Amino acid sequence: MGDQRPLVVAREITKLHETVYRVTVSEVRARMTADPHACRGELVIVLGGASAQADDGLALRLLAALHGKLSTRDAVEVVHAATGYPRNRLYARVVGGDEET
Repeated sequence: MGDQRPLVVAREITKLHETVYRVTVSEVRARMTADPHACRGELVIVLGGASAQADDGLALRLLAALHGKLSTRDAVEVVHAATGYPRNRLYARVVGGDEET
């Protein structure tokens, strides 16, 4: 899920002992372990969205897996429908093999 994605863990919201941790995924364990009361009560966890770069990686891996099994057009359409990755960038990857599109 990516170590640098933002994460919020809120404990005992609207109560006397409310605690909110605003950390990254990689920091959550250390911060929660340091607080002996961190896992008491109700917890709400909010995970920040994945970066565009993470989405790019998924789209390009899917395209590589489908290319050769489907026509270029069909592979591009399936990846676009599944990820929302721009069609023109997908076509550029297939046709030109451009790594930085």
